[in-house]
Amino acid sequence: MEGATFGMIFGAVIEMFVQGAMESTGFFGPTLDSVLEQQETNFTSIAAKLSELAATKDEKERSRIQKELDRLMKSQEKISKSINEETVSS
Repeated sequence: MEGATFGMIFGAVIEMFVQGAMESTGFFGPTLDSVLEQQETNFTSIAAKLSELAATKDEKERSRIQKELDRLMKSQEKISKSINEETVSS
């Protein structure tokens, strides 16, 4: 369950970063828009996996879902780096 809590906290931090960047620059090119769409899709997937994890009692299933969450979190980290690079270069 640690991964689920970390995912929710990580997502909230990234969301605050993106909102702050949007307010400070006021302009995002198509590349960043694409990255933001990826991020939104990834957040949706993370939320779905967190719900699945909370609902299952089967240890094998919990392990499978946790691995998927770990993969999504790694993907989110890459997306975050892309957002950072785009905002710095803007």
